[in-house]
Amino acid sequence: MNRTKLTYLILFLFFVSGCTQHKEKTEIKIQLSEASYIYSLSGYSSDSIFNLVYEQTLKNYDPTKEEFLSTFERTIAELQPEFLLTPIFNTIEFRDRINFNSTNQEIINVLNDDIKQAKQKTIEILKKRVEFALPSSLLNKIEVIVNESNEKNTFTLTVNRKLDKTQITTLLEKRGNLEFWETYEISSIWEFLNNANNETKTIASSTNNKSLFEILNPAISSDGQLLRGAQVGTAHINDTALINQYLAMNSIRGMFPRDLKFIWSTKIPYTDEDYVQLYALKITSRSGEAPLTSECIVNAKAEESNYLSVLMEMNAEGARVWQRLTAENIGLQIAIILDNTLYSAPFVQSEIESGKSQITGDFTLEEASNLAAILNAGYMPGITVKVISVNE
Repeated sequence: MNRTKLTYLILFLFFVSGCTQHKEKTEIKIQLSEASYIYSLSGYSSDSIFNLVYEQTLKNYDPTKEEFLSTFERTIAELQPEFLLTPIFNTIEFRDRINFNSTNQEIINVLNDDIKQAKQKTIEILKKRVEFALPSSLLNKIEVIVNESNEKNTFTLTVNRKLDKTQITTLLEKRGNLEFWETYEISSIWEFLNNANNETKTIASSTNNKSLFEILNPAISSDGQLLRGAQVGTAHINDTALINQYLAMNSIRGMFPRDLKFIWSTKIPYTDEDYVQLYALKITSRSGEAPLTSECIVNAKAEESNYLSVLMEMNAEGARVWQRLTAENIGLQIAIILDNTLYSAPFVQSEIESGKSQITGDFTLEEASNLAAILNAGYMPGITVKVISVNE
């Protein structure tokens, strides 16, 4: 009899526990925008008229009232009614739907269909991110319900958990664009950097600014030797804007190889002040894109040993490219970039055939778990996600 009562009591407690947890929920209001996505579909066109229309559309755009594409179409009619979209969007991606005879209206319709699919995919991926990031159990599985709001481009995600606002905002807003890049050894570009520094000395004397090497501490050892690797130097985060300005000047940019690209790292860990490092990447594709991206990732996992890291496994195509990259860059660094920020740059010790890699950095457990969830959820289109509110 006592055993029977005890069994009923345990079942009752499990039931109550499950119901209580089930009542917990968080409502997240998000807004989607296709502005940057349309620009990417144009192949980041340099056409002056297109860019004029695009910039004016950005000024006129109110995402709560209409889609960006609608504002874009109206802006063309107002500013450049004779402007043809065919040369802009007659790309490889649209070769089956857009040709030189396509009218502007036909192209707008194609873009509209593409954007609808991209937004649907974005919502699906956001749901997956939440499901991968949060712990689940048999009694309280993760439930993510999506409802479209009355406001344009706005959706509500309801999750049966109490969530931290900062964590969920980061999880949903991060693009999650992971890239693997080959790099330049600083020794091979030192002459160019030194010439650039001399040029900035002249510029600085007339602008009351500091020269390049006064704000960018070059990667040189205490005995005056260049350090091994792709790190160019270290700078305080407040000085990065001026350094970027210098490196973008035509007179300086022209000094460097055309296939050289600079990237900043995350904040250097274990320092009291905000210092970051500048790295030199090597562009090896005709398109100027990374040879390997997050589209090849099929599994990711946060792991904690002496430090937190994210382990990644690639599909067959990714493993093939990764094997080639590692084989061709033994002794050099491969830069691992997430959303235009360098997280790690491991030296390649040997050819890797397994299709596995690792991202290290100054991660918290939450950040590592979020990154793993983002990679597991799949590659997100260029639709911008903005978290408007998070309510429990």
